[in-house]
Amino acid sequence: MYQPDSVRGKSAAGLLLPCLLLLLSGLMAGCAGTPALPSQNPEDATHIALPLLSGWYEGKPVYYIVTETNDAGMAAAMGANLTPRLSQALPPSPRPPGFSTVLEKVYVFDKGEQGSVFQSIPQPLGARSADKAYSPLWLKVNVRWLPGKAPKPLHSEEAVLAAAEQGSLELQATGVVINCPVVAVDSVGALPGSHLLRWPPDSGSVFQ
Repeated sequence: MYQPDSVRGKSAAGLLLPCLLLLLSGLMAGCAGTPALPSQNPEDATHIALPLLSGWYEGKPVYYIVTETNDAGMAAAMGANLTPRLSQALPPSPRPPGFSTVLEKVYVFDKGEQGSVFQSIPQPLGARSADKAYSPLWLKVNVRWLPGKAPKPLHSEEAVLAAAEQGSLELQATGVVINCPVVAVDSVGALPGSHLLRWPPDSGSVFQ
């Protein structure tokens, strides 16, 4: 999967970051104090920090984490759980008319020209989301610019599909399923109960 700017040292919004992390709070409401120091013993921990990756949805930078995939190579590259059972979410082939699946599409650019483009996001983030299409399970669709076509930024599914119709790029659905929930949206904030931080810790927070 594309390694976004937030991991390389620059976020989609142009912020210089050594690394952007999502700090997930414990489920107990009373644990909202200062995060604990890094610990190798899960029993001593109250939070966990995960790499935060950046992509796009309808022109907005969005941020997500990767936790599982059914693809062994991606699991190793992303530090995610290898989860073969995710393959059971794939629709049958050929796909029957009107068949509904839990998978949404994520458009991943083969050569890493830009961040991945998501088909949907929770709106708003959290328990009040009213977007019935959103799912954290994604079917990976490879995006490849065709020879002689200059890559250009594509920040929405509509733009990706339009470029494909114009013959500028090729789309290839894969059998790769990824569990990568969207946890923050630029100018909106992060999932309630989480904190977005720069890493190392002394570089400050992104959202308060």
